[in-house]
Amino acid sequence: MLTTANAESWMNRLGLTALSRSVLLLQVNFPKIPAKMSYWQIPCGQVPQAGLPPVWAFVASFRSLKQIFRGVACLRFSIRSLSVASALLWMVILVVGCGSSPGGNPNANPTTPSIVSQPADQAVTAGETATFLVVVNGTPPLTYRWRKNGTSISGATAASYTTPATSAVDNGSTFEVVVNNMAGTVTSKSAMLTVKPHTQKTYSTNFPLSENPVSEQGNWINGGTVGLDWGNVQTASGLAFGTVVSGGPPYNDSTAVLAGTWASNQMAQATVHTVNQNSAIFEEVQLRLRTTVTAHSITGYEFYFQCTTDGTRHAQIVRWNGPLNNFTYLDDATGPGLHNGDVITATAVGNTLTSYINGVPIIRSKDSTYSNGSPGIGFYNQRGTLANNSDFGLTNFSAAEIVRSSPAVPRLSMSPK
Repeated sequence: MLTTANAESWMNRLGLTALSRSVLLLQVNFPKIPAKMSYWQIPCGQVPQAGLPPVWAFVASFRSLKQIFRGVACLRFSIRSLSVASALLWMVILVVGCGSSPGGNPNANPTTPSIVSQPADQAVTAGETATFLVVVNGTPPLTYRWRKNGTSISGATAASYTTPATSAVDNGSTFEVVVNNMAGTVTSKSAMLTVKPHTQKTYSTNFPLSENPVSEQGNWINGGTVGLDWGNVQTASGLAFGTVVSGGPPYNDSTAVLAGTWASNQMAQATVHTVNQNSAIFEEVQLRLRTTVTAHSITGYEFYFQCTTDGTRHAQIVRWNGPLNNFTYLDDATGPGLHNGDVITATAVGNTLTSYINGVPIIRSKDSTYSNGSPGIGFYNQRGTLANNSDFGLTNFSAAEIVRSSPAVPRLSMSPK
């Protein structure tokens, strides 16, 4: 039987001193259980003025739930007037009330959560995500509940929270987190989210310089200079055209794409130059979207148009998969053919790829392999000579990010000559 003299040591073993609030102790007057019982509410750390019952000694020796049930049998044997069900009930009350499995509480002196690093304000461009992070000290386990503008966010229960893609309506929103453990609760400071409007990226040129390869002050990346296995694009007197003759294979199309980072939804548009058409020579003008050029690799989408107006006229959408000669045909069409001065357009919106001639859709295909990359141009000459390269090309070029979801053909102030 525990006495007042050693009660404090038993309370420490039971974890009672760990509670931030008072705990409910049950005194059982052995052996007249359950004829008489009383409840004391004792603030943590204080020793009761009367002897603690033998049941505390049993509870103090249990180190697992399995041992608790074994202890019930022991208690039943020692206190014969107490039913097994009643003994189990009192045991559960005592163990739960102590906040730990008896035999010593590993968190005997828990500390309340304290924030070491507060969530920081974030600024992003519309369409991007934002991540908020908190660093907290305190006795584990710690639970987290993030709130946006004071309202709990479903599923946001970790030390960090990443928003969905942002929009203008999220500008000015505040985010905070409530952190809780067995000892208490702390709420972080609010962090502000600033969402900047997306600025549409565009590029336009009429190829005023004579360059091989095309650069225009570092704005172009070429398939020969950077990609190594393909041809470059050159410009002269307001015309962009290819520099190689392809064997088919190799499919080493002359290729150039714009430098920098472009949004996934994008378009390209150009005016066609085609003279001395000859169906015996396979001459293509191409627009590129979501295209990336690195050493020995080109990935992205090619929208090509054959420079003929007879029965051989053709148009296709092709996915480039990386290495030389590795590509996949996505869709094709006979098309109306190309005339000198026609305007060709390509759009990529989500997984929808569309090509146009003079504003009229020619091919529409779906593919989600690539979502990043740049607009660009390309040329393909098979069965011709280097002298034929300047017979077909582009006299101007424009590219833009598409900020709306509609795949309708963009209007870039370009029209057939």
